[in-house]
Amino acid sequence: MSDLNTDVALVTTSAITAYLGTSSSATEVSEVELLVNAASTLAADKTMRGLDNSGVSRFLSTSRTEYFDGDGSDTLYVKAYPITTVTSLYVDPDRDYGSSTLIDTDDYSVYENEGTIKTDGNLLAGGRKSVKLTYTGGYTTIPEDLQHAVKELVMFWYKRNTDKRVGVTSVSIGDKSITYEKDIPESVLSVFKRYRDWKSVVA
Repeated sequence: MSDLNTDVALVTTSAITAYLGTSSSATEVSEVELLVNAASTLAADKTMRGLDNSGVSRFLSTSRTEYFDGDGSDTLYVKAYPITTVTSLYVDPDRDYGSSTLIDTDDYSVYENEGTIKTDGNLLAGGRKSVKLTYTGGYTTIPEDLQHAVKELVMFWYKRNTDKRVGVTSVSIGDKSITYEKDIPESVLSVFKRYRDWKSVVA
C-alpha cells in the first residue's frame, strides 16, 4: 500500500525516486513518499494556499465549493487557482441557494490565473455565507519549478537524515568550511515565494 497522499503530493513516486536515485525497496519508497507528503504540505503552507476542508491541497485541480460573506463588493477571491471552470454562483441571504438566486454567467467575469471573479455591479451582498461558489480550481499539471522545489526539499531532508547531519549548520575541516541549511534551502523558499497567495495576506 502506497504511503503517498495523492490529495497533497505535488510529485509522483516514480518522479521522486528517479530524482533521488533511491532503491525500489518497500521501506525506502515508503520513507520517500512520506517526505513528499511533508514537503508538499509545507509548500501549501508556505505559499498561504493550504489544504481545503477535505484535506486536498489547493495546488491540485479538483471540484470545489466555497462560501463567502456578502459585503456588497464586486469581487471574489477564490482559494484554489488557476480557475478551470465556474459551475455556479449564488447570492442568497437566506442561504437556500435556489435557482432564483443563481447569478447569470453574463453578469460576471472570471480571471482564471489571478483566481478572481468580478461581477457587473455590486452583486455580492446579503451577509454571512450568502455567496456560494462551485468551481474547479488548482493546477491540472503542477508547474515544473514547483515540482523541482519539492524534489529539492525532499532530497535535502533525505540526505540530511541518511548522512546523520540533523541539526548541523556548519562543518570545518582544516581551512575548508561546509554550511548546511537547517530546515529549508533558500532556493526552495524562493520558488515557494513566487507561488504565494498574496490575496490571503491582505484579506
